[in-house]
Amino acid sequence: SKYQTRIKGPGKAKANDRNARSGRWSKWRTTDSAPGDRRLKHVHRKLKAGKVYRVQVRAVSAVGSGKAKKVKFRTDRAGIPVRPGNG
Repeated sequence: SKYQTRIKGPGKAKANDRNARSGRWSKWRTTDSAPGDRRLKHVHRKLKAGKVYRVQVRAVSAVGSGKAKKVKFRTDRAGIPVRPGNG
């Protein structure tokens, strides 16, 4: 099976806009899953610490794309060490 994912990151809210929406959706990216495997793994890089992101996932077949499912999550504040030997 093939799946598509896209991510929407935190936008830049204006000071007077309490209902400011997050940034724009990225382009759909296609991922193949292993035969018989019901799990999907996709890595998004360069996420900012302590921010809320939204991800959409949908199945793709010869007939077309399925309905997208949404997931919302917040990244850890600390983040992951990026320099070798500092942990």
